[in-house]
This record gives sequence, C-alpha cells and structure tokens, in this order.
Amino acid sequence: MSELGSYSTWNITGTYRGVPCVAAIENMSHFDADGKSHYPFGKGLGSEVVKQFGIPNLFDFPIRPTLSASGDRGVPEVVADPLGEVSKTFQELGICVVQQCAKIHQQGMFEVQVVRILLKLTAYHN
Repeated sequence: MSELGSYSTWNITGTYRGVPCVAAIENMSHFDADGKSHYPFGKGLGSEVVKQFGIPNLFDFPIRPTLSASGDRGVPEVVADPLGEVSKTFQELGICVVQQCAKIHQQGMFEVQVVRILLKLTAYHN
C-alpha cells in the first residue's frame, strides 16, 4: 500500500473509531479494455484495508465515463442500465448494508458507517 493510500485510509477509518463499519467501497478501482481489467492505481488496496481494519465486505466500482456522465445528465447509470455491472454492484451493496445493519441492531449497537476508499489520485488532489 502506498504511503498516500495508507494515509487516506487511516484518516477515513480513524475518524469513526468505535462505530462499526459494514463495508468498504473502492471507487474507480479499474477499467476494462481489450477484454482485460486494468488497475491504473494498483490492485489490492481494498483487500488490504478490509483485512487491516476487519471490515467484513468490499465492493469496487470501475472507472467508466458513462457512470459520471449519466449522473451529470440526471439519469443515473442504475436507471439507464438496471441490469448492468454497476447496477448489480449497487444492489449487492444495498443488500449488504441492510443485512449488516440488522445484525448490528440485534447486537444492541445502532451507529453504522460505510467507508469509501479514496484512490491515491483523489487523495492527492484533496
């Protein structure tokens, strides 16, 4: 894990100490081209984070121009392509969050967070 990536992750998870984290989201983790997945910011940061912090679930979203463009047009990709990869990932994330929150609620804990892993590039610009 790069020093910058590590710093971003520590800032995110350290902010909410004591609050259960049900999922990590690795945004803009890869893009698909020529039948292969490419990881311009490196591969495995999300896996390291969930392992290091004991986060039970990891989701990743691709770099996809249509994803941001559809939101800019006011028609999110989950509406424009409800059976697509991004829609399926959002559905899985939603199900995960509901199930994990119910589990935490049954254990008597009430506050829950979802951590979004910032990519090195995003962290660099902040």
